[in-house]
Amino acid sequence: MSGSPRIGRIACVATLGAKPSYAIRDGLRATHAVSYAVTSAFTHRIEVRFRDCDAMGHVNNAVYFTYFEQARAVMAETLGLRRELAQAGLGVILAHTSCDYKEQVVFGDQVDVGVRMVALGRTSFTSEFEARRVRDEAVVAVGRSVQAVFDYDVNRTTPIPDGLRAKLEALMIGSVVAAS
Repeated sequence: MSGSPRIGRIACVATLGAKPSYAIRDGLRATHAVSYAVTSAFTHRIEVRFRDCDAMGHVNNAVYFTYFEQARAVMAETLGLRRELAQAGLGVILAHTSCDYKEQVVFGDQVDVGVRMVALGRTSFTSEFEARRVRDEAVVAVGRSVQAVFDYDVNRTTPIPDGLRAKLEALMIGSVVAAS
């Protein structure tokens, strides 16, 4: 994760028991400088816990989905995406997720999970994830998820609200997204 920071990119660093800190790479707010994957709009740091590991001593395959979900949730909260949905009385539901495993990660490692938006539909959006081991910057896993905007009162998908769509589109092109 080397290279110069890109304007409008956001990074988050959070470790278990610590308050997350964020850096917006355009000079508007910078509380903590971190490096991040050039292709990711948002990066969240996770410290591998003992409970994440299986009998083989490495992170269990299912845990990567939790890492992706955590990065996606922190991004949604940080950028006000969840508030956009809550104001409309809506939520999201996971329609698809996948992960390709590249390298092992073990207890004590730190992993930066990058998130980027890659597609917007009428009712759904697609995110891609890249997990990198901090100590050597190795890509350890890549993933993808499709989430649909969901109206839980009527139990069906619904079009993406305009405010949320604008923020997701901005993430796709790398613009600054202000929290609402």
